[in-house]
Amino acid sequence: MTTKMITMTAMFVALITILAQISIPIGPVPVNFAHIGIFVGAALLGPKLGTASIGIYLVIGMMGIPVFSGFSGGFGIVAGPTGGFLIGYLFCAWITATLIKLTRTYLVPMTVGLFVNYLVGIPWLMFITAMDFHTALAISVFPFLLGDGIKILMSSMLVKRLRHLYFA
Repeated sequence: MTTKMITMTAMFVALITILAQISIPIGPVPVNFAHIGIFVGAALLGPKLGTASIGIYLVIGMMGIPVFSGFSGGFGIVAGPTGGFLIGYLFCAWITATLIKLTRTYLVPMTVGLFVNYLVGIPWLMFITAMDFHTALAISVFPFLLGDGIKILMSSMLVKRLRHLYFA
């Protein structure tokens, strides 16, 4: 692993941490900008390092360092209602990066990655809160769709602008 790879991975851990703090609490699942860091990191770092940056972020957060939304941290956050969405970040990063590598496009891979994040987060939320599927969708998906679409568009534009710098 090169110094550049280590530095870029650490930079995306920091970026995701910062973007997670820009949040709007609208219910059990806050709106935050972490997905922008996840999508851009996945696109620029690729499947292994993009996913590793999320893994490092999660481990740091589970250790109690306040990197999660609202300057929270600790294993209890991951074990709580939003924990599935946090764990889903791993799968989101990996699938997004893998699909970008295969298709050389951004919008569809990022959308699929987000959908995978929902596939992990929703059942977790339902299990932890004993919530039914429709209520879980109403609380954790529907309020976020427009914002998530905007985050995907922003991420795609950022990657297009930054890609030549990263690979220079």
